[in-house]
Amino acid sequence: VLNAVDNDFFLQQRERWEPKREELRAELGVAKDAFCFIYVGQLISRKRVVETVELLAQVAKERPIHLLVAGTGPLESEMRTCAANYDFTAISFCGYSKPERLSQLYVAADALILIPKDEPWGMVINEAMIFNKPFLATTSVAAAVEFYEYGYAIPYQRIIPKFVSRHINGNMVKKKYLLYHVNDMSS
Repeated sequence: VLNAVDNDFFLQQRERWEPKREELRAELGVAKDAFCFIYVGQLISRKRVVETVELLAQVAKERPIHLLVAGTGPLESEMRTCAANYDFTAISFCGYSKPERLSQLYVAADALILIPKDEPWGMVINEAMIFNKPFLATTSVAAAVEFYEYGYAIPYQRIIPKFVSRHINGNMVKKKYLLYHVNDMSS
């Protein structure tokens, strides 16, 4: 099935890579004290990727933040420019990542960020949950609304630097995401 998450594969990868989390973070240049977000997807305007960089660059003025970007697209250059304008250097452009590499990136990250204008489902939410990662997403992401108890699904207008900083400073664990089981997605 081309439009589905291979739960078994990702669960095996999580088990394989979690013991190497600190090595993966070091390889990616993630500071030990940084909260690391991952964005996975196309680098296009509908996904608000430039706005994602701008948001996290502002939060980085308050606390150490790192952003892993797994994807390609026409806005990569604009994202790099935005990061440079904010002097936000804690960003790793990883390009298109095959599933094994993507697994390593999820393990290295602390949470997923996805703040698009419109996202019919958002399978990256499902993927992040397999890796026990909470998410920060807009209410336009159907999966985030469906699985709101495992992360934050809020209107785009409320995703401001102060909100993000406050929630990651207290650890983004929300409600019961650590109790998530892959079978929850099939019900």
